[in-house]
Amino acid sequence: MRRPVALLLVVAAFAAAQTVQEVEPPDEGTGLEASNCFQCHEVGGGRLGPSLASMYTMEVTGPDDVAINEPLTFQVTVRNDWNAELRDLQASLDLRASPALSLDARPEPLLGRVNATTLPAPEATQLDQDRTALLPFFLPAGATEARILVEPETTEGPEAPRPLLRLIDPRGDAQDLPRPDAGAPTAVAWSGDHVPGTWNVELTLPSFAGQLPDVDRSALVEQTFRVTADAWFNVTSEERVRFASTAAPLDGQQPDTPQEWTTTFTVFLVEPTRAELTLRTELEAYYEHPNNAATYDDWPFAKQQTLVLDGTPPVVPNATAPEPEPERIDLAGWGEAVGYWAAFSTVLSIATGGMLGKRSRRLLNRAFRSARHRIVFHNVVSYSVLLAAAAHTILFLVEAVYHWSIGLLLGGVATLALASLGVTGALQVPIIRRTNFTTWQLLHWSAAWGTLVFTALHMLLDGAHYQHVAEAVGWDDPLADALGAP
Repeated sequence: MRRPVALLLVVAAFAAAQTVQEVEPPDEGTGLEASNCFQCHEVGGGRLGPSLASMYTMEVTGPDDVAINEPLTFQVTVRNDWNAELRDLQASLDLRASPALSLDARPEPLLGRVNATTLPAPEATQLDQDRTALLPFFLPAGATEARILVEPETTEGPEAPRPLLRLIDPRGDAQDLPRPDAGAPTAVAWSGDHVPGTWNVELTLPSFAGQLPDVDRSALVEQTFRVTADAWFNVTSEERVRFASTAAPLDGQQPDTPQEWTTTFTVFLVEPTRAELTLRTELEAYYEHPNNAATYDDWPFAKQQTLVLDGTPPVVPNATAPEPEPERIDLAGWGEAVGYWAAFSTVLSIATGGMLGKRSRRLLNRAFRSARHRIVFHNVVSYSVLLAAAAHTILFLVEAVYHWSIGLLLGGVATLALASLGVTGALQVPIIRRTNFTTWQLLHWSAAWGTLVFTALHMLLDGAHYQHVAEAVGWDDPLADALGAP
């Protein structure tokens, strides 16, 4: 027998955080159908001997959940499915496709290690001497990234210091750092290799006398500085492939002997991302044929599975976010619309009432085919204006966008004028009988002009869209002010 590969893969059930992708081994001739074994012992025909559906099963089981930088153990089981003897069993774990996977746990970062030092205020005899201090911090070996932050305690005002800074490594090599602004912090970052050990920031505060004629009050007072050091270990193991093997065969012709072999691999997902790992098994299948059989007694087989681990954090809805308010009817918008309709209808009512002179009445009578039809239309429009004005007032009293008193003065006068217009129109005949037509006309026209004038003033001085007009004329509603409007 020579070169077989079993294509039957038994995929273990993983959690939702894992998916399994079956991949053909890259080696040609290691699949089941490519082997001489299958050609001779194919299911349902072929030569004498037991039929062959699967040379062996590769089964992988793993953890249900994926946790960052926690051990993830995968178990690989090889099970003999046929009569051949499986020899030289080997399993491998391949992490080369995913830098986020490691065979070792990533060290936890060392964050927020703080050290501080204080430079005392100079004596009167030391005003011409610079003050200097060392501020030590530690960078561990193996850190791939590091950062320090040097901060003065006084950050504002004339006493905020502006030190000269030097960075000194454990070997004694020094480099100058940019001088910060007064009271400002200084940050230094490393990426990649660095010298591990105790470093120092050398702080120098220039003397008071040395800065004359400039007066530096920070040179006269005590100054405290602190350094905060952080280090990260964004590393993965250098070893990217791991092997396990056994010399004990799985003999299919000896059912009393072990027919499966199990090994385990442990990996760490060190970054919250998606990553792939490949598990592969290889073995030699041996089957002794009669001397007259023109075939091979051994053939190599291989199988592999690629697992996708998803370590991306789930999207958690913000529990503190306010729930959206239910949609509200825009009463203010409706109030404005009804108000505009009432204003337009007022003009239409006055025009159809004949207030624009005899000539306009004759033209309108012809348009409506009679004076009676014109008067009926005028009355309908007039009553609709009264209803619209009432609705406009109610909507703005109910809604909560504006204070209830805003617009009440001019709008109220316009409403009263409109009401008197309706009363004089409805009582035309009784008023003429008691007085005369001229008196009625004077009353009705006065109410009409009052309605027009105060409606226009209400729109221009109280309307939300015409605030520039109110500001230009200096209008300040006295009634609204008296009633507590903001």
